[in-house]
Amino acid sequence: MFEHIEKSSQQRVINKAKRDLSSSRVEICSEHNDEYTLLVDGHLDVWLATDEWDCSCTSKLSPCHHVMMSVLAIRSGA
Repeated sequence: MFEHIEKSSQQRVINKAKRDLSSSRVEICSEHNDEYTLLVDGHLDVWLATDEWDCSCTSKLSPCHHVMMSVLAIRSGA
């Protein structure tokens, strides 16, 4: 799951997400039919579906590193 998001992401965004994940807080707020709503660091809303995503941050990159952190957190069983 989320392969499309990872393939759409720049490698530098993936690397930043991997670096920041250990020092960030990613909470799953809801999960339903492979759609997730998450809270990153207590203030950024992230929404993930199989081939779609959204984040409330101001990054011009899409997907941003918050989206990738969320994907990594879900994959690691957070």
